[in-house]
Amino acid sequence: GGKKKKMFLNRTKNQSNADKGDGDEATQGGKWSLIDIDSLHSLIEKQVPEFRRSYMYIRDSKDLKSKIATLPRTLKGDFCWSLIFHKQFIAELCYEGFIPICSALGEGLYTLLPKLHERRSILHFKDMHTSKGTKKRLKKFQLTVNTAFDKVIAGCVEQV
Repeated sequence: GGKKKKMFLNRTKNQSNADKGDGDEATQGGKWSLIDIDSLHSLIEKQVPEFRRSYMYIRDSKDLKSKIATLPRTLKGDFCWSLIFHKQFIAELCYEGFIPICSALGEGLYTLLPKLHERRSILHFKDMHTSKGTKKRLKKFQLTVNTAFDKVIAGCVEQV
């Protein structure tokens, strides 16, 4: 009784700080908000052995900064995982070259799977040919950069 309630109250406080940009806590909802982040991390590693064996866990921004220099030598595959969905943390992942991907584990539990490609696609614009049909279809779209970050993240979560 009392311990869970205390964890929930602490979690709620941390959650509201994260929403204001002051913290780096996970944003799990429902029954998952009753569990502290370290216990949730342990639970996921026990239930999803692939995470423990193959994916490096990134706890928060500080952990990302400490691991980034050795990541190319220590990363198994392209993915890491995290329980942090704070917009500043996602921005830091993007800055370091990760593509943030959200994955549903079931029952309202989500994990972030930052993907770091060993090799990226490179477009050589001077050599690129775009067909007339593609150019025609592209007129319906507008490319913008860094204008609706919160909406993009909300749209990604909505698609899950």
